[in-house]
Amino acid sequence: AMVFDNLIDNALRYSTTRRTLRIQARQQGAQVVFDVQDQGVGIPPEELSRVERRFVRGRQTRASGSGLGLAIVGRLVRDHGGTFTLESVVGSGTTVRVSLPMME
Repeated sequence: AMVFDNLIDNALRYSTTRRTLRIQARQQGAQVVFDVQDQGVGIPPEELSRVERRFVRGRQTRASGSGLGLAIVGRLVRDHGGTFTLESVVGSGTTVRVSLPMME
């Protein structure tokens, strides 16, 4: 639950006046893949790899926050044997993809 709380909070926090989220889940082999997509400000390419670190926030962000949300998500997902990726286009939004192994 904490993973999705952080992802949804981030998506809303970094949205502009258009607060639209798209959340999808699908099975892909032995994984369950979740996408959380916003239509917010986006993350510049040079910052994508850095915003997953603790206490790092985008340089152009106006939203408040500690810079821990994505770091927490990444850690929890990895601790459960999954993967976490970010795709973003400045001015169009960000998609966070979480893949977790299915339980038997």
